[in-house]
Amino acid sequence: MFQPNQTSFHYIYKFSLCVLALALMLFSLLPAEVGAATGTVTGSVVNVRSSPDGNANIIGTILKDTEVEISGLAGSWYQVKYASLQGYIARELIAPRQQVQIKDGPVNGRSGPGTSYDIVASLGDKIIFTVLGEQNGWYQIQLPDGTPAYVAGWLVTPINEPVLGTQPAATAPSTAVPSQPAPAAANPSVILNGTRLQFEVEPRIENGRTLVPLRAIFEALGASVDWDGTTRTVTARRGAATVVLPIGSTSPTVNGKVWPLDVPAKIVSDRTLAPLRFVGEAFGGKVDWNEQTRVINIACAASEVPAAVLVTGGSINLREAPSTDATIIDVAQVGEKMTVLAEKNSWYQVSRGGRNVWVASWVVDPLTDATAGDGGNSSPNNSSEPAGTPEKIETENPEPIPDSADINRRGDENAAVAKGFIAISTRLASDGYRLVMKTGEAAEPKITASRDGKTVTYTFKNTVLRSNRDEAYFYIGSGKNAKAAISAQTMDDTTWVTIEMPLAYQYTSTVEADGCKQVFTICSQLTAVEEISLKNGNQIIVLRATSAMECQESFSDGKITLNLNKTGQGIAEDSYLFSGLAGRVSINENSENHSLQVKITPGSNLDTWQVNRSVNGLKISVILVNKEVVEKEPTNNEDGSDSKVTIMLDPGHGGRDTGSISKSRTLYEKDVVLSIGLKARDILEKAGYKVIMTRDDDTYVGLSERPAMANKAKADLFVSIHCDSVESTEPHGTTTFYYAPESNQTLYAQEYQRSLLADLLQKAMLAKCGRTDRSVRQNNYAVLRESNMPSALVETAFISNAEEAQLLATTDFQTKAAQAIAEGIQKYIKLML
Repeated sequence: MFQPNQTSFHYIYKFSLCVLALALMLFSLLPAEVGAATGTVTGSVVNVRSSPDGNANIIGTILKDTEVEISGLAGSWYQVKYASLQGYIARELIAPRQQVQIKDGPVNGRSGPGTSYDIVASLGDKIIFTVLGEQNGWYQIQLPDGTPAYVAGWLVTPINEPVLGTQPAATAPSTAVPSQPAPAAANPSVILNGTRLQFEVEPRIENGRTLVPLRAIFEALGASVDWDGTTRTVTARRGAATVVLPIGSTSPTVNGKVWPLDVPAKIVSDRTLAPLRFVGEAFGGKVDWNEQTRVINIACAASEVPAAVLVTGGSINLREAPSTDATIIDVAQVGEKMTVLAEKNSWYQVSRGGRNVWVASWVVDPLTDATAGDGGNSSPNNSSEPAGTPEKIETENPEPIPDSADINRRGDENAAVAKGFIAISTRLASDGYRLVMKTGEAAEPKITASRDGKTVTYTFKNTVLRSNRDEAYFYIGSGKNAKAAISAQTMDDTTWVTIEMPLAYQYTSTVEADGCKQVFTICSQLTAVEEISLKNGNQIIVLRATSAMECQESFSDGKITLNLNKTGQGIAEDSYLFSGLAGRVSINENSENHSLQVKITPGSNLDTWQVNRSVNGLKISVILVNKEVVEKEPTNNEDGSDSKVTIMLDPGHGGRDTGSISKSRTLYEKDVVLSIGLKARDILEKAGYKVIMTRDDDTYVGLSERPAMANKAKADLFVSIHCDSVESTEPHGTTTFYYAPESNQTLYAQEYQRSLLADLLQKAMLAKCGRTDRSVRQNNYAVLRESNMPSALVETAFISNAEEAQLLATTDFQTKAAQAIAEGIQKYIKLML
């Protein structure tokens, strides 16, 4: 028998340590399990079989709506687990729960659906999560430990088919570090926020100092890292922090303050290695070194994302992506404040003019919730509050609600594409939802459609995507089902682009750019046909669509006919039977020429009718006037109370709040809008209406006081008058705002009335004043949000534009603007009250 001695024990111990260290190293390289994919059984009683075959033994049954774990895929079968039951179910009998994949991570996971909520996790690139719900453009996801979190919809890619097997783990809260000893000669390992990092050049210990790869760790923290070869200097930025580290120096700086080092940074195999403590703590992290296991733990909170940013140092570029190589979309000027949506690699995604763009964090000043002020598309208030004034001026400029054009814009269809490649882009065009599949040379893809007409596939041979997979969506209405999914995938040298529509929408497939552009367009589709009964006896039939409609109307044989070109029936029924004047509405679709005919057979009490198309074309209204309706006259009730329609006019700003000021510093917004408001009041009072002013002189009135005055007076409508302004002198034109989001049911109940008031005001302003049409949009202004009655806010023209400032200063323009506002109000009253 072998008898161990002291020497053999020594070798056994060393061998055991090596084996243990190797095992730990291999274990650390294993991918962590992604949260299991799940799905819901859709059949009434579904058989679970022993193998993926319809003839296989039935080993159990599962009832409808039961949630199961999807553990594998075999052809047209899912391998599932439910309690102790494991087997196979046909794919068509399971509805997988949606998953999303982080794109361009790490990104922040938050405790609620918005950037104002706490950061609860850092979500790594390409990580896949199960979706628990969707709210306000944010996905509620399930973290690996089962807890929920929220991630912004624009930071993830939805996945159509469940991803199974193993994926990299999320950078969730720090995990425990193995406590087993490691060989003394082993290079240190680095774990950042619970995730073990891999390096091209490993960390090392030299002369008692631990050196770690600077770029890899900084970038894992979400910092941007730049290298200046001339000065041999590394500059890294993360949020508001900037680190400057010259190679060979022991005096790097963090936000301009020197951070002394015992040893300088050095270059090893073209990679910068720097002292551990400096790398780990420069951006606010905490470092823990375990001598026994030779494991470095770095814990660093996600960078604080400000509520808004302020441009202070001069004109700055706004880019399409978070990189100085990305396309410049626009330029922001000094004084502009922009709402921050997300942060990545020391770049902020901000919202400006209804578009999401990127700005470098080091060229703007961050603003907290408390100091963000009127973050958004700022209209700078150039006044200063007089010394000794106890009350602060209220300001606001909330972010406009993104419209269909904003949320459906993705990519650039005119960007260059190399030979043999394909790129996809989407946008909402005048003729509908436009998908462009652009190739580097002329292509003739095979186009196939499913029997139900909901799915269309383009097959491109000898053509590939740069990333092998791409996805996009057309958001064609409200609700989770009102979107069309676009997926592109490359296998070998073939690419398939598939469009999956919730309904069999009308579409066109055309070729442009000498065969280099395959264009798939979903025509405008009806989303609703509604009847609105007014208290004056009139009725309105409203047609709503996904994109702009063009309408030609006629009347014959007692019927009103609307011919809508390039519009499909969508979810509308073939016919509707309404009460009163509305009568019967029938809809006939012509799929060959992509048109729609709507016939209205009104009731016998019809006097006159008119068609109103909203400025953006998304709504067409047929207003039916009852013979018995008498236009409101300025009379008194029997009890002597006033029965006139009450109008509240609100000239913005006033007193110490000058509003915006012209570039010449000679024209104040508060003076212009007061003049317009008083002129509009005189016109309306002369017509017999009761008009109340929030101010009729140079008086300061708070934001919330204005709608409160209207509510107290029980006004029938509220119109606020303003001048638009930005730092740039280029923008010009007229915009009218209303506010009736679906998330606020009280306001949404007035959606038609509010949008119609804004439409009529905008049309009158364009006709009278002749300025550029900047459309009708929704915006969360206090005066619109807090008013109980239909309300609108008119931005008459830009006081920051030299030409329009000159116009705003003239009595002629002020009179025309007043006439337009009065005209829009009177048209609204005649139709609705």
